Amino acid sequence: MKSPASFFRLTAITVFLGMVATPFTHAVEPVRVVATGGRIASNFYTPAIANTSFRHRSPHKLGGPVAEIQIGFMDWMYPYDAETPNATNDVTISHAWLERASTGQRVPLTFSGSRTLVLPMNSTTPFWLSDAIPSSTWTGATPARDEVFWLHIRGSIPTGGKIPSGTPTTYSGSKFVVYPPANDPGTFDTAGPIPAITGGSTRPAGLPVVFLGRYTTPGHLAVIGIGDSILDGTGDLTNPVPAISGYGFFNRAAVDSAGANAIATFNLTRHGQTAANFVNPARQQRQTHFLPFANVVVEEYGTNDLGSGGTGDATAIGTRTESIWTMARNAGVQKIIRTKLMPRTSSTDSWATLAGQTPLPNWGAGGKRDAINDNFSTDLADGKIDVLLDTFAAIATPSDNTRWLTNGAAKYTTTDGAHVSPAGNALLAAPLRAALLSLTVDAPTTPTLTEVIIDNLDATPLFTKSAGWTTGSATGQHSSNYFHDGDTRDGTRTALFTPPFPATGNYIVTVNWVPNANRASNTPIDVIHAGGITPFTIDQKSGGAWHPLGVFTFSPNSNHGVFIDNAGTNGYVIADAVKFTPSIPGAPGNSVTSQSWTSAPWNAVNGGTSFAASINPDGTPATLTFAAPKTGVNVNTPSAPDFAPAVTSFFGFEGSGFGVGNSGLGRFERGESFTITAARAFVLQKITWWEFNGDEVVHLRWTQNGVVQQQLFPVNASAHVFTGVHADANTPVVITNVSPTGALLSGRLRINQITTAFIQ
Repeated sequence: MKSPASFFRLTAITVFLGMVATPFTHAVEPVRVVATGGRIASNFYTPAIANTSFRHRSPHKLGGPVAEIQIGFMDWMYPYDAETPNATNDVTISHAWLERASTGQRVPLTFSGSRTLVLPMNSTTPFWLSDAIPSSTWTGATPARDEVFWLHIRGSIPTGGKIPSGTPTTYSGSKFVVYPPANDPGTFDTAGPIPAITGGSTRPAGLPVVFLGRYTTPGHLAVIGIGDSILDGTGDLTNPVPAISGYGFFNRAAVDSAGANAIATFNLTRHGQTAANFVNPARQQRQTHFLPFANVVVEEYGTNDLGSGGTGDATAIGTRTESIWTMARNAGVQKIIRTKLMPRTSSTDSWATLAGQTPLPNWGAGGKRDAINDNFSTDLADGKIDVLLDTFAAIATPSDNTRWLTNGAAKYTTTDGAHVSPAGNALLAAPLRAALLSLTVDAPTTPTLTEVIIDNLDATPLFTKSAGWTTGSATGQHSSNYFHDGDTRDGTRTALFTPPFPATGNYIVTVNWVPNANRASNTPIDVIHAGGITPFTIDQKSGGAWHPLGVFTFSPNSNHGVFIDNAGTNGYVIADAVKFTPSIPGAPGNSVTSQSWTSAPWNAVNGGTSFAASINPDGTPATLTFAAPKTGVNVNTPSAPDFAPAVTSFFGFEGSGFGVGNSGLGRFERGESFTITAARAFVLQKITWWEFNGDEVVHLRWTQNGVVQQQLFPVNASAHVFTGVHADANTPVVITNVSPTGALLSGRLRINQITTAFIQ
């Protein structure tokens, strides 16, 4: 039975927590492509001198329910060689608005609050975004998947100016028209088709746009297509376009045969383009800025890189496409679909028969095309891509995938031996759509538990306090000051330290304060955790340097943390900082330093891909295995090393330590990694380095209680002592050198000692 004192204390904590809002909520979804119909520009259109005004209307079908909508506008185009800005004139958008097809409601687009947007000439800006329109703006239900929104644009150019041409405007109800400004109807924010305008000239494509927004929930596809004329849909340029989502098999795949169940897509392709251009910063400065808006990329380059004469280098093509995948991954793209290179043939009968076709040089069986596709199969097995789309099953002859599928009719699946016909695009759309729908995106990632310190200076909800606390400062405090209660002893001073726990897990809780003879010897501190509330009475007259309270289980979004108050105290109460360090059940055993450079097995490390040491720390033999030496890890983002481009290497040894990648030398440099694994759970306590210069950085990744965790730490001393690196049995601790590019000697280190403690 609880005592009266404990009952009233529990009541006080409950009342205080009731006044604290739920500290952490679910993150807002990122800005994504959320609808169909967007494209970059493939050319500039120069209208007749008199036609300096224009109107645009295009349909865009949502790929899921949205919390907000934003439209991006562009004034550049992508010709055969390099991105090209509009070097002739500004393009002015005087009015833009969205029309919700289901209700007819119109909502103006604004740009920093203004209706006018000027797209400046000669700009390197990839896009200009409208202000976001929240879903609450629309009457009725939240905009949902398959809803159509019509984009209206009214604008002008100077006399003799030109307009970028991108988004298709031949679908029923669409239009792009240029006309003399004197004939402008003068209306805007209207519903329905653009009216007939005297002197107007219509075009099959309007302004290039990207339809963006935020989904209400995760898990909805946002797909960007990257490639040349094959993915662009050059052979599918029918009028009207074959689907509301546009032309080409990439855009056709965005909707099903009934034009429904939309997948949000943005077409970032161009006729005649190459992977070589895409990875060349001198030729491509804008397109990579769109990649963060996608969680899936469909990549198709290679046709022009290999060329009609088959002179392209298959290995170089593979390297370029891998570079594109790395760009996409680094931008946050979760899934990559790569298409197989299709046939490329000449024909004596307009591709009506198999017999009439001849593969072009190196496009035949066993040629470079097959070598490139074989490399893609290896990339799939290695996890560099997520899907390799079998284009052959749809458009190649079953008995010979170097020739186009035929049915006796001229140009059945290809228009010219390289480009896919309308029928061929329809055949390809089905497997691509199936591949897209098979993907799971925005899946919850394995949460990372990391150490966190909550300080008295942190803002709510990390640190929440009542009124009446006073700041103080003294040696031993964390950060620049601490709070004290003024020795009021009346229970009116309360403080709550609540970390943003990413997932339920076990943490070691330690509390910091500045000791003094005038402090309370009976400071009440409560740990609020998944199992309830555990009270402590702490003597703050002494100690204070990260005093341990124990190991507790905490959960996110729960107000779990540490509560301090001054009820019934006998001196000053200090609220300074609380540290939460990930832990696992069980206590570390005796520390063991792994160092024996003059006897086996350590001196046998040269040129090997693994070595091990059997040690006996507590009467139970255990083995530490050092393995998986790699070079070429992409460490441009130090907190998230990318192992996709890495290659297996070997260990090297010198008299004072070991390293990776140089047989006979103990060098551990930027972009290199290795793993440590044991059959028992262990704590990595310390690594001692040689050759450090103080500008190196190392990344650790390990699994604790089944949860992936990581640390990033600078090497600013010859020995680094770790906190909370507790690794599960038979799971690797991955150690990667992520030093900056300017680090001395490429961040060179040498591993001299490794100290571990095994979990008893």
